[in-house]
Amino acid sequence: MGRPSLPALVATVALALVPAGSLLRGDQPLVQVGETFVTADGDRAWTIGNASIKYSIGDAGGSIVALGLVDPVSGKDWNHRNATDGYVSLFGQHLDLGSPTTQFVSATTTEWWGGVRLDLHYIVPAQQFQITRSYACFPSSAVIETWTTYQTTGTQTLTLSDLNNYSLTVPNSTARWVTGVNTPDEAGGAFTRASGDLDDGQVFELGSNTRSAEQQVPWFGIGSDETSEFFGAIMWSGQWHLRLQRVADTIVVQLGLPVFMTSVTRGAPLETPHAVFGFTTSAMPAVSVAMRGFVDHELRHGRSYGSYVTYNTWYSYGTFIDEGSLLAEMDQAAAMGMEQFVVDAGWWPSINANDPNDFSHGWGTYQVDMDRFPDGLSGLSDHAHQLGMRFGVWVEPERVDRNTVGQPGGVTEPLLAMQSGRYDPNATNANALNAQVCFADPQARDWVIGRLDALIDAVHPDYLKWDNNFWVNCDRAGHGHGTQDGNFLHMRGVNQVRDYLRGRYPNMEIEDCSSGANRLSFDMLSYSDLTWVSDETSPSSRVRHNLEGLINIFPAPYLLTFALQSDGEPMTDDPAFDLRTIMRSRMPGVMGFSVLVDGMSDGTKAALTNQFSLYKYIRPIIVSSNGLLLSPQQVDYPGVPWSGWDIIEHISPTTGDAIVMAFDTPDASSSIIVQPKALRTDVTYQVESADYGVLGTIAGADLMAQGIEIDQSDLTHSHIVILHAQVTTPDRR
Repeated sequence: MGRPSLPALVATVALALVPAGSLLRGDQPLVQVGETFVTADGDRAWTIGNASIKYSIGDAGGSIVALGLVDPVSGKDWNHRNATDGYVSLFGQHLDLGSPTTQFVSATTTEWWGGVRLDLHYIVPAQQFQITRSYACFPSSAVIETWTTYQTTGTQTLTLSDLNNYSLTVPNSTARWVTGVNTPDEAGGAFTRASGDLDDGQVFELGSNTRSAEQQVPWFGIGSDETSEFFGAIMWSGQWHLRLQRVADTIVVQLGLPVFMTSVTRGAPLETPHAVFGFTTSAMPAVSVAMRGFVDHELRHGRSYGSYVTYNTWYSYGTFIDEGSLLAEMDQAAAMGMEQFVVDAGWWPSINANDPNDFSHGWGTYQVDMDRFPDGLSGLSDHAHQLGMRFGVWVEPERVDRNTVGQPGGVTEPLLAMQSGRYDPNATNANALNAQVCFADPQARDWVIGRLDALIDAVHPDYLKWDNNFWVNCDRAGHGHGTQDGNFLHMRGVNQVRDYLRGRYPNMEIEDCSSGANRLSFDMLSYSDLTWVSDETSPSSRVRHNLEGLINIFPAPYLLTFALQSDGEPMTDDPAFDLRTIMRSRMPGVMGFSVLVDGMSDGTKAALTNQFSLYKYIRPIIVSSNGLLLSPQQVDYPGVPWSGWDIIEHISPTTGDAIVMAFDTPDASSSIIVQPKALRTDVTYQVESADYGVLGTIAGADLMAQGIEIDQSDLTHSHIVILHAQVTTPDRR
């Protein structure tokens, strides 16, 4: 994961230079930033952690092994086997990192993005193979980040495989995971929270050989419930692999990349994807809470979330767009309170005039169709800014229409990816309509950076939608990868381009989209500001299902969904169709809208404006909040629709403010008692209904213990309750 250097923050301690017997002990941190620290616990032993987590690693029988993964509050130790915590294969030989084969050289500590970092350095002398095993910890989180860097000082090319992030042994309990984008409805559909128990000796595996979230989200948990759960995630939007094996009363966890061969040469270190492991507690009762400090410091680097009410042209127009229509639509969207206008696919020449859903035809030169946009996209951008709106534009950097190859502005053929000699594994080359550009090749990265720079500098967008609708694992020669590591090196190249965009255009927000969230992973929080959760963005029950599957893990202001018009959910103020529920079903994340405004009744526009205003009112809580699911996840199976209540809470760790969003079906119970979690016990809360106003005040502790009774309503099947933490001023008399 690329990061700018931080020379002002680096304060390194080379432990190998400290004489034996004079190492600092556990009560004297080697490095400390706020509550985070690294201590030396003796000769070749260290602890990295904070007030919520401590990970200890040190010498046992000649190997550097995991010694403890402790909750400092309860004293619970999640580590159930003192063993080396990672491995790799060199020329096919398995190496346990920290074993005598990988000789320990030194340890260093560093301040790191508002937290601390510990590096353990090893060497395999015969191959001049250097290994740096890195660990990092950040305030207000219960996770440890880890990754490994490999390099050689010799002239021989080293062949590596089995790129493992960590191997740990934890107590046996229920395994939990979240299904991926391609999960069929019979299995609950995308982003369904799943769980199961392992028999003794059983092996259970998750992962992907293509994009990260096609089959499962690259995250897992092991625990009896969500308030006492070991969890982990690999921060990588390409291929990954998780292996769990139950051994008696433990589970051996191995997380990393699938087996493939890649190479390391002198002067070109290989850094693995980063990964995290940690646990939840009663004080941090969800992964989103336990991850919050890590996300804010390491992934976001303090970067805020905009979460603007966004109009997108795709579901309104498809590719049949032109300057006049969009200018008129923009005027009306701004008048209704929408804050951002994004021109999706279709702004280039030679679109398919017979199919508004064809976003492939003609794409690849980054030229604007001046017949349909005589003032270019910059004219739309300028108009949006005059209206006080932000402006965004769609691109798909990794795919091109093959008809644009070799054309002015287009990519050249040698830079196209191939798998087993084909541009598209499902078509002959003569019939392949699209091709992927292999970003493992530096020339490909230079080409796309040039095209993106020209577009962005001409249009001045505030927002860039980066889409990805085509994928192959390239094994074509000449791109800088081998026959097996095309996926790995392509994704590393993609991240290099995204690092470049972040550096050159720091104020431009970037949306990640990949036919929905096929590349959803924590690393994308570094490279993008929000993700298009799913192309399955209606009906409202499906939208809530998707958000409820993810909101306990990912930050709510990262999850973008859209309100659409459909036969079952027309966009109208007719009370029979419950416009409130349609719009509020998107409010647990980022509010998107893609319905043609032109032709709407004034009543419908006013009703939508009210819902946009409600979202803006609660948005300050959402953007600073952790998401909690307080009910079972809403799941529809074919022929078995959901029935009951589904309930989401947002809780701000900074202010203590919270939002409860409850949704009922017509046949649900007439009322439900909702008990919020993680409220502040030292304050009084003012309870406000979005539909009925202020209801009263109650102490935070009582609110969690007694709960709130929410009744079904004649107005709507959606209920939003805002809990305002009342900060009292001390009496200074």
